Amino acid sequence: MASSPRPEETRAALEALSAVLTMQTRAEPALRAVLRAHPHWDNAARSRVARMVNGPACLRARLAYRGGSDAPAAVLAAYLVEEMALPPGAAAEAAGVEAAVLERAFGDARPWPADPVERLAAERSLPPWLAARWVAELGAAEADALAAALNRPGPLTLRVNTLKTTRADLAVRLAAGGWRVEPTRASTWGLTVAGPVNVTGNAAWRDGCFEVQDEASQLAALWTGARPGDVVLDACAGSGGKTLALAAMMEDRGELWVTDADPARLADLRGRTRRLGLRCVRETAVDAPPAAADVVLVDAPCSSTGALRRGPDARWWLDETAVTRLPTLQAAILSRAARCVRPGGRLMYVTCSLLRAENEDVVARFLGEHRDFRAAPLYAGGPAARTLLPHRDGTDGFHLAALVRVGPPAAS
Repeated sequence: MASSPRPEETRAALEALSAVLTMQTRAEPALRAVLRAHPHWDNAARSRVARMVNGPACLRARLAYRGGSDAPAAVLAAYLVEEMALPPGAAAEAAGVEAAVLERAFGDARPWPADPVERLAAERSLPPWLAARWVAELGAAEADALAAALNRPGPLTLRVNTLKTTRADLAVRLAAGGWRVEPTRASTWGLTVAGPVNVTGNAAWRDGCFEVQDEASQLAALWTGARPGDVVLDACAGSGGKTLALAAMMEDRGELWVTDADPARLADLRGRTRRLGLRCVRETAVDAPPAAADVVLVDAPCSSTGALRRGPDARWWLDETAVTRLPTLQAAILSRAARCVRPGGRLMYVTCSLLRAENEDVVARFLGEHRDFRAAPLYAGGPAARTLLPHRDGTDGFHLAALVRVGPPAAS
């Protein structure tokens, strides 16, 4: 069992957590500020404080229900009992709440709500609107398994840069440096790392032999089927994780065009491309894409509900109204990107959302409006669309759909 936090640690964590729970700041910058302010802490102390900020930031609804209060001190006290195994009296003293209240709250074993949506929202700490959607779309049992998986931090997954090395050789090199790695289940490029490691301090990373990339994101690139010499468009490239994977698939041959509605987001990609010495990557404006691409990847902006485990408090910053507007934007981006696909070319639609309105409904609307496209297998013998789920596939939650242009563009 991990050691108990010291009073200085608890005070600092509670100060940061108070700002997080009152929505003054996100958990990650709040934690960074606390750790910067206490450079004398050792790794164990920093780990305890990180848990006391990130854990309650994610589990706030569950902890408030169990502890009977949503006040930051009460939420932290409940976390110390539930997740750090402190006795209620010790947890109450550490967080500065009444011991009798906390002891009574955990001694009474308050039952979870009978209503499946209310129970999911409380037990798995979800915004009620998101709990309602997942129960309606997945069923109560599947929604519960999904939400439970999203409450656990995701693994560190690497994508081998096949322009530099092989997965087997990289695994040997990393193991020689003390890393514990295992091949990913579906991606032929991936290695999952066990335990904390220093990625940027590793010589293999400095040599460009791998990038950090979740397995689902790797599959989004792998299943495009891009080949050396192709003309490829990454229509929502962002910081370029999938772009770099596509460049490796293409053996740095052909034309890999990148664009993004927010050109500033491409700044990271430029640096990563230079570091790896890639020649096939070319930047273009959104309104000036290639005219006849073999492959177009649309990794559309989305709610990111499938990647909630990557941000401890991301779920609480989701705006249901904004999420409701996303399908219109996604449909517009997909339609615009489709104009670039040559006859026989492939169009890939990807989100890290697990909401039907952003996934199946967008693709169905697109196919209804674009008779020159058909659904196509994601991979040989595979389905035309697939939803990857953390509790089933071990990846972030992603939806992937493949389409093919079967004729010339339809008359407008």
